[in-house]
Amino acid sequence: SNSGLSNCKTMIQYEPPSTDVLEKYYQEIGITAESLERDVATLKSWMEKQPHLPDNVDNETLEKFLIHSKNSLERAKSKLDCYYTARATIPDMFHDRDPLDPSMKNIAQVAMYCTCPKTTPEGDRVTIVKTFDQDLKRFDILACIKIGLMMLDAHLAEDLCIKHLVVFDFEGSSLGHAAAFTIPVLKRALQLFLDVLPQRFAGFHVVNAPSYFESIVNICKGLLSSKLSQRVFV
Repeated sequence: SNSGLSNCKTMIQYEPPSTDVLEKYYQEIGITAESLERDVATLKSWMEKQPHLPDNVDNETLEKFLIHSKNSLERAKSKLDCYYTARATIPDMFHDRDPLDPSMKNIAQVAMYCTCPKTTPEGDRVTIVKTFDQDLKRFDILACIKIGLMMLDAHLAEDLCIKHLVVFDFEGSSLGHAAAFTIPVLKRALQLFLDVLPQRFAGFHVVNAPSYFESIVNICKGLLSSKLSQRVFV
């Protein structure tokens, strides 16, 4: 059920970037009110012809896909295809998303996702991710990834920003936490956050990391594009 997620979303109030920041960004990527209206109509028409995609996506969501695609129609089509196809092909991550479900509530008690209500001066949204429970029996890395996806879905519906900037605070994390970040898990997480979701990332900052987390960071860098790997800071 997504109803719980809807209830959860409405409690969060995000301030968009300033008008000046948005206008500057739109100018950089060539978006105007006219081009946005035209391209949204093109995307709607295209989606109606794709039997595996929904045909009732609202204009505001399509506008955000265009913005996150830097005003590229073809990139927006690709992102829309990935985003909606994943809901059918990766059910364990995109179904049963009620935040009041016991497994979801458990993760909310062992890991924190704290998003700043205001953007940076560049218009980016900052989220801090932190574990704060030493009991490894309660730590479920896949549930953590699932909640992260739910958070970004909520941002897509409720928020407008240029990019996302994520701070991972590993203070208090143990070797047992580190062991959960296997290469298959890391590959899956990166695919979900970078390929399936439309948002763009300004950077990933790792703070208070014990030395054994450095190898995880290095593995992640190796799995990222050269552009994104340069946006990882320890």
